[in-house]
Amino acid sequence: MRNSFQNTTNYKKSTNAEKLVLVRTSILYGLSFENVKQEKISYNSGITSIPTIIFFNNNTECFIDYSNQSNKDLELKTKQYFTKIPANTTIFILNGQYYDTIKEERADISGEYIFKDFFNGIVRATVTSVGSLADNYSRYDKKYFEEIPLISSNALTETEGQNITVIRNLFGSTTKNSFNYLGIKVGDFISFSGIKDKYKIIEYSIDPNGIETLKVEGKIEQQNLIDSKILVNVYIPCTDSYTSDPNLNENAFGSCVETVNGVVISCTDNNTISQCRFRSNTSKNIQSTITLNTFCTTPDTDPAIEYTTTDKLVQITNYLASSIASSLNTTSNIAGPINTGSNSKSAFYGRT
Repeated sequence: MRNSFQNTTNYKKSTNAEKLVLVRTSILYGLSFENVKQEKISYNSGITSIPTIIFFNNNTECFIDYSNQSNKDLELKTKQYFTKIPANTTIFILNGQYYDTIKEERADISGEYIFKDFFNGIVRATVTSVGSLADNYSRYDKKYFEEIPLISSNALTETEGQNITVIRNLFGSTTKNSFNYLGIKVGDFISFSGIKDKYKIIEYSIDPNGIETLKVEGKIEQQNLIDSKILVNVYIPCTDSYTSDPNLNENAFGSCVETVNGVVISCTDNNTISQCRFRSNTSKNIQSTITLNTFCTTPDTDPAIEYTTTDKLVQITNYLASSIASSLNTTSNIAGPINTGSNSKSAFYGRT
């Protein structure tokens, strides 16, 4: 049975002082800590998606539009690539052959461009050189490219600051020995036994080998602790006064949906009731609601499951979030019904 709880009643008022509240704790194996090195590299985007490209100002500038994406992994990869490129960096487009079968127009947008900025899935660039463009033709629709245009840069400067540490978990995200199981999200803080200080999580991803990767603000000594037991604590920044402390012994989990004025801004898997409660924020008008025994993404849902009123509300929420996510510049994975299969990429813990 699913239960939803809106988590605003335990707060008294908003205060100016921010403090970190301990909401989850667990012991993990398989962690290693690596310092990020500053270097200049040639860097291929690895984006396996075709954009729509719009030229303007007499073909001297263009928009490269990746925003119409239904694949969240590709959306994340696109964002991670372009947000690391400094403005005025030279980028190259290869495999830009184009043929409009309706208008019988051919073009080749392969060439050299100057990256200007990236916003909501759209790259703005200045055209340095381009293969060939069609006359009186400004919009090159993604469906008419003959191959996937490849983007690369050989002038990518210092990719990260020195004050960044990469933490890897060899066990991956689908076990209880994972950061995913701890219900973390970007913006939370984390600490480790034997290592002083608390560190803000600035990026969470899964590498091609299935290894969980965290990037945190702060320098942690490089070390391999794969065969050691590490106590991991998760903290949420809080500016509200509250009447009850989080319960660290809770063992029921669900999807925690955060909303502002009824608009969904994020969803986090594997949260406890207490953990979700502290994601509310009075000063930012954020309300959080947890639905036990659900998770945020449902790549394979059993069609035999009967939809409840909660499920229908969740589906409506999902539609609203997908419509406005780009304007909020947030990632909005919305709670869905239980996945009864065993092959979901987004494993949910706590199912019966």
